Amino acid sequence: MDKLLNILCAVGGFAFGTLGAYANARISSRGIKDSTVMAVMGTNFTRMGIDILVLLIAFFACKFLELDLTVVLISVASGLAIFGMIFLRRLTKRLLQEEERSKDGGE
Repeated sequence: MDKLLNILCAVGGFAFGTLGAYANARISSRGIKDSTVMAVMGTNFTRMGIDILVLLIAFFACKFLELDLTVVLISVASGLAIFGMIFLRRLTKRLLQEEERSKDGGE
């Protein structure tokens, strides 16, 4: 039963980390439209805050539900990192395509 609980914690933590990465991606896509220094700083600060909030929620959920802290935090951090990079790559690809379309349409 302990192994099953660890597997469920890992899957749930990974899903929760993925949700946090998705929220970060949405904030990044909105923040890119305004390219001022303050907007970039605000976007980065908000994204960092979401990362901290997601990890804190996972930490306190582990303490409250008496789950294995290591399994949950590693899986949440993995979800944040892996899907954060995937969502960032999609966003970058979309922005490059939009830039190419604007160059083709402008000439």
